[in-house]
Amino acid sequence: MAVGAGISLANQIGKWFSGNKQTKEAKKINPVFNQYKTNPYAKTQLGLAQQLFGGRMAGATEMEKNILSSQGSVLDGIDRTATDGAQALAAKIATQGQTDQSFSNLQTLEKQNKYDMLSNLNESYGQLINEGDKEYESMLEKFRFDSGRKDALMSAGKMNKYGAVNDISSLAMQYSQLMGKNKKKSLAEFAQ
Repeated sequence: MAVGAGISLANQIGKWFSGNKQTKEAKKINPVFNQYKTNPYAKTQLGLAQQLFGGRMAGATEMEKNILSSQGSVLDGIDRTATDGAQALAAKIATQGQTDQSFSNLQTLEKQNKYDMLSNLNESYGQLINEGDKEYESMLEKFRFDSGRKDALMSAGKMNKYGAVNDISSLAMQYSQLMGKNKKKSLAEFAQ
């Protein structure tokens, strides 16, 4: 009986130390709520999209120069080859119409380019927001994991300590009951 009680007592003391160790480990875990950082590539993409949106269509300036150069060449040719003023005026009016149409086409191209750049800009904003959401969720997941681990260790430590105290008190009660029976037995033997 004494050997069993000693083993039980050693087991309860082990539980107590195990509970203390778990509590200390839990106190070492400090979940940190860090501010997340966005992906630098997403920021770069957004910056490029903003720059492209703010600028003109690639090649638009050269197209303008070519339209004006072409108009100038045609007008010079008209001035050299026209036989009278009415013919020259009619040809110049027609040339101006072609120039206006070329500028109108260029304007249409630039508008379409602007819409494409706006779409690109909106997509870049969306990707930057997505990247921020992913990093934020990742950080929250780590925080939740660390908090859960800390809570689990704290609970296990408390349960082990409570179990150790409970088992030691049960052992003490059993011992006291055993001693009480032995005393009654010795008193009954003494009275005889």
